[in-house]
Formats: sequence, structure tokens, C-alpha cells
Amino acid sequence: MRKNNYAVKLIYRINYQKHDKLSDLISWEERVICVNASSFDDAFRKAEKFAIEYETEYENTLGEIVKVRLAYTPNCYLSDLVDIEPGTEVYSSGFFDATEDEMNTLLDIMCNIKK
Repeated sequence: MRKNNYAVKLIYRINYQKHDKLSDLISWEERVICVNASSFDDAFRKAEKFAIEYETEYENTLGEIVKVRLAYTPNCYLSDLVDIEPGTEVYSSGFFDATEDEMNTLLDIMCNIKK
């Protein structure tokens, strides 16, 4: 089966925790990565593998534990990018201080989905 290049949008939720208390602050990151796949479903599966590798947990300079976790994979597009390494990030943007409801509204507007 012929494989195509796809761009897959990934949304990460970033939580901050200090002294066993979860902060109300939630940050979000939107990333788009490229994968080579045989179908849209295959592209989502491959992108989610790269997405999980990107997840991390660390202590920042304020002593907070920062957890970056994949939240949504809302969209996938055929891409005309060629000779690009699978998993390459081609776009990234942050949304800071957005509540869960605000992010759901933004996702609904951006991707016509509800979570």
C-alpha cells in the first residue's frame, strides 16, 4: 500500500504541582508533527507514539513538578512535505492559563470537536 505524508495536530495539557497541591494553572501546547502512513488512522496511531515520547515530568525553578501529557489528537491532514523525518515538529504554539472549559471551547472553534 502506498504511504503518504500526514501532518497531525497534537494538544498537550501541562499541569503544575507544588507540595502535593495541584495548581489551578493549566497550560496547553499545540504541536503539529509529520508522519508517513498508509491512512489517516495509521497516521493518528503513529503520531500518538511520537506524542507519548514527548510527554515529560520535571521540576522547574519554582520547585513545581511540571507534567506534560497528551490530551487530544484532534486533526490529521494530508501533507505535501517531502523528505521530512517522521516525528518532525513543523508547528508549535502555547495557550497559557486556560481552564479546561476554555480549552474545550477553543478546541470546538479550532477543530469543530467537543471533549
